[in-house]
Amino acid sequence: MNSPYAPILEKTLIAIIALIFFSPLFLTVVTYNVEQTPSWAQWLNHDWLRNRTLRGVRIDPPVVSFSWPALRHAQYQHSVASRFNVNFTGREFLIRLTNELNYRLFRISSIHIDPLALGKDDWLFEKGFLREYSFGRPSKAELEPMVRSLASLQEECRNRGIAFAILITPSKASTYSEKIPAAWKRRCDPRVRAYPIFRQLLDEHRIDYVDGVDLTARAKANAPVPVFPRGGIHWSDYGCFISSNQLVALLRKQGLNIRPLEVKSLRISEDPQGSDADIYSLMNLFLPWHYTVGTVAIKPIPATDKALRPNLVFVGDSFMWQTNQRFRAMR
Repeated sequence: MNSPYAPILEKTLIAIIALIFFSPLFLTVVTYNVEQTPSWAQWLNHDWLRNRTLRGVRIDPPVVSFSWPALRHAQYQHSVASRFNVNFTGREFLIRLTNELNYRLFRISSIHIDPLALGKDDWLFEKGFLREYSFGRPSKAELEPMVRSLASLQEECRNRGIAFAILITPSKASTYSEKIPAAWKRRCDPRVRAYPIFRQLLDEHRIDYVDGVDLTARAKANAPVPVFPRGGIHWSDYGCFISSNQLVALLRKQGLNIRPLEVKSLRISEDPQGSDADIYSLMNLFLPWHYTVGTVAIKPIPATDKALRPNLVFVGDSFMWQTNQRFRAMR
């Protein structure tokens, strides 16, 4: 027996689907080429409707000018459709809402390039780093050729009077292993990781290095802010500062005339930005996250002390960007 409410429910469902599909098109037409939003429609100027704050890689489709050949070969139509797909009004709103629902209901992220893993207390980890921490087990024989090359480079630098040092940077997985997802911890390879073997080889070849892994781990307990942010890949300003200053001390020990890093200020907040939110921001969620982060400002070197501004060369991965910024902040 059919329910008397079936026609009403069917019409309501059709109306909702039509609203979802036609609202973006209607709003796009209304706001197209409108330089100033009327006062009665200020809500149309919201960043999420105008697609101003969506994070990540965005590739704008090429613009194909209208012409009969382009129209005949459907190039013009494809260009218009592609540009509409990435620019229609409310696209960011819909993306953020969809990502939030996927995250809350299914605990998955919309980032498809090396996707994320959600750890304990909503700590975010990149799966590439988790794989390295859990399963990366190179032998001493595999690491030794690289260390021999580093030893040769150090010797060449010393022959030329150039200070040289290796900075071993930490990973979020090793520093906050207690936050790693339980499924990853259960499968973790029990063999010795690369870090202690690498450090042993550095000692054997008498290479000068700063153990950022150990420094960061020891600073973790008493740090005023987390040494890795909950929603970031890279270490925090504070965690980076500790290892960077130790690097300065080692370079000074080798005779490099460089002033130690000094903290001008430490601003603590619950509003993650920049590298403190480099994973979280790419998730493009609807609801904002709030967690403790700290921004370290470095005292600049006085303009009169030009001798304390030596030329430095950094070679490394993205963790060295922050180290480089600590030194650039002194200039």
